[in-house]
Amino acid sequence: MTIPYNISLTGIGEQLEEHFKKLWKINNSEFIIPAELALNGISFSITSKEFGIFTKLIYDVLTKDIPSLKTLTNYFKNIINLLNTLNLPINWETPAGLNINYQQIKFNSKAIKNNFIQGSKGITISIPTDKIDKLKMLRSFMPNFIQFLDASNVPFLIKYFSETDKIPFYTIHDCFASTPNKIELLESKVKRAFI
Repeated sequence: MTIPYNISLTGIGEQLEEHFKKLWKINNSEFIIPAELALNGISFSITSKEFGIFTKLIYDVLTKDIPSLKTLTNYFKNIINLLNTLNLPINWETPAGLNINYQQIKFNSKAIKNNFIQGSKGITISIPTDKIDKLKMLRSFMPNFIQFLDASNVPFLIKYFSETDKIPFYTIHDCFASTPNKIELLESKVKRAFI
């Protein structure tokens, strides 16, 4: 899921580490593969170097071997490169009807020091320019686009509630909560809204 967010090889390794027990051995660490994941049903360990190879395999499968994900990612990159070449912003309308005009601009940093108060530390402020930050546009579009799609789900979810549902629910962006006796109903409504 994090590939469209431009996750790095290191980031994938960190996410994978959360699912394995890590043991430290003299100047090295090993990762325990639980019995339920082993072909022969016997738990074993792999070295940090082997874990790195495993991470690279996962990264390659996600970034190179899944054609639909690669096609979608390349499609958006090509559009952004074209718009960057033309110095145009990216415009789209969210499913909820919000019009987005998206453009990242470059900032210049300026260090400022207060000379009136002795011992005060300087600060750095960022001053916007009129130039487009093309690299930031390329890196940040997909995460922002996905965030807008996620946020668009909430109005659709509310639309699917009827007067008789009486579901207490709470949402922060794309996370939803309710009381235990209503969570299955809420889950079905959230799925319907995403669809």
